[in-house]
Amino acid sequence: MSHTVFSFVFVPILKRAICNDEVLAKEMFNYLEEMENADDGYVSEVSEFTVLEEIADEFKDIAIKGYMGPETLKAFKLIRRYITGP
Repeated sequence: MSHTVFSFVFVPILKRAICNDEVLAKEMFNYLEEMENADDGYVSEVSEFTVLEEIADEFKDIAIKGYMGPETLKAFKLIRRYITGP
């Protein structure tokens, strides 16, 4: 259920925020950073496979990397490498 909620609610709002609202985008990426730092691996899985992977498909790195904290950026780089290859 978490993947569904994030995919159909969180991601569309984040996409709009990246394009139109820097403050909201930063707050949402801060939340993703908290998810990446969670003790529960399922939480970071939702962040990575449901949110970051969708964002990576739609936006260039330059448009989104500046919003990311260190753990989110680390996860994003792994996702980007998986998508584009080594």
